[in-house]
Amino acid sequence: MSNDLIDPSSQIHPSAEIGPDVRIGPWCTVGENVTIGAGSVLESHVVIRANTRMGSNNRIFQFCSIGEDPSDRKFEGEETWLEIGDSNVFREGVTAHRGTGAGGGLTKIGSYNLQMPYVHIAQIVSWAITRFLQITSAYLVMYK
Repeated sequence: MSNDLIDPSSQIHPSAEIGPDVRIGPWCTVGENVTIGAGSVLESHVVIRANTRMGSNNRIFQFCSIGEDPSDRKFEGEETWLEIGDSNVFREGVTAHRGTGAGGGLTKIGSYNLQMPYVHIAQIVSWAITRFLQITSAYLVMYK
């Protein structure tokens, strides 16, 4: 991890794994148990909360909230995860939550997807689709 690619105003948890050539812009937060793959870019004011594995060459625009606790009343603080593939684009204000224990504990997003502004990717989504364009801010839930 090269410090010249990480803005000094950003906060990176000691357990976070930052791949080579990852650029982290100003005022970003990278939390516990987060992996960011090579060549990814966090623009500014991005939060990657916890328990998130992200592949390479993803681009996350400002004010996105990724890997946050699920917005589900069944969530009781159990360990859950968010997995993101390669070469995805998350435009401004996108939210992507971790899974819930009741739903299998995993939210999964494939590769080559474009999430347009303000899309919400709910917990317990399994999205193996590639090259998908999500253009609405609908609450997307797919159960296994």
